[in-house]
Amino acid sequence: MSALSLVLAGCGGSDEQAEVVSGDADALVEAAKEEGQLDWYSDLPEALIESVATGFEEKYGIEVNFIRSVSSQLGSRFAGEAQAGDPQADVLNIASQGFWEEAVSQGWFAEVDDDTVASLADWPEEFLYDDTYALINVQPLGIAYNTETSPVQPEGWEDVLDERLDGRLMMGDTAVVAYSAEYLFLMQTLGEDYLSGLGELDPIVVDSLVPGTQQVVAGEADVVIPSLKAVVQPLIDEGAPLALVIPEDTSGVNQYAGVVEEAEHPNAARLFLDYLLSMEGQEKVTAGIAASVLEGVPGAMELPSGYTEVAESDVTENQDTIDELLGF
Repeated sequence: MSALSLVLAGCGGSDEQAEVVSGDADALVEAAKEEGQLDWYSDLPEALIESVATGFEEKYGIEVNFIRSVSSQLGSRFAGEAQAGDPQADVLNIASQGFWEEAVSQGWFAEVDDDTVASLADWPEEFLYDDTYALINVQPLGIAYNTETSPVQPEGWEDVLDERLDGRLMMGDTAVVAYSAEYLFLMQTLGEDYLSGLGELDPIVVDSLVPGTQQVVAGEADVVIPSLKAVVQPLIDEGAPLALVIPEDTSGVNQYAGVVEEAEHPNAARLFLDYLLSMEGQEKVTAGIAASVLEGVPGAMELPSGYTEVAESDVTENQDTIDELLGF
């Protein structure tokens, strides 16, 4: 397995695309093996990426090269390549349905069915969108806090509105759609006064809560919202003084994946999506930090009872209100 740095330019695609094998799973595997590799763009946590890539390589002997970045940068990079007619990825997953809606309208991703992606035969139809991209995991958002420094040990969203957290609350910037979606959910469930109350705590605003959570570990803040188990659990496993609470009422991050229409390795790409949607692949792509739409995936999280999906279009419509209430 090889990880490609985001700053490195990818290799150019070939002029002729291989023929896609359809209706014969064994022949698809052989065609994918002949291609020998695939390129994957992802905004999943790197530990999950490596686990999935290693599992696929061990199963099929096909090398997985990946580029990992945050969704906004990854989406912009791929869009630029696709608009230039030279996409460098074979498979892309990104946590932005707005990106996918635009990508489908542009014809950047291939339609798929169970003739080329066998796992779709058992995949819930409502989680394959436009016959093109699938929901590969769901990560509910919660509250993380430093167990040694925080004067508050929140059990729910209301507990974050504590004057003792003045200047000690960290929040993700509203420029990140997933963060804004959570703030919109909180505004809709707890009221506008809740958001303005958070803003009055003079929060520390960060572009990414991955390095931000490291700052909480270092004692530079006490509580961070919204937070993901994918970010917090590896630090806890290393002995960091962190705890994570996921309230029953929350939203989250949805991860989607699809096969690039002009993929240089089209059979390997379809086989890889098949792996992602299989029980084996779902176990690796959820791995205790995300939920699956398949039932019975070993180790997958259960979604909170009040989990609510927030549409990105609703976030866009309410963005100015969210920013004004928070004072961002």
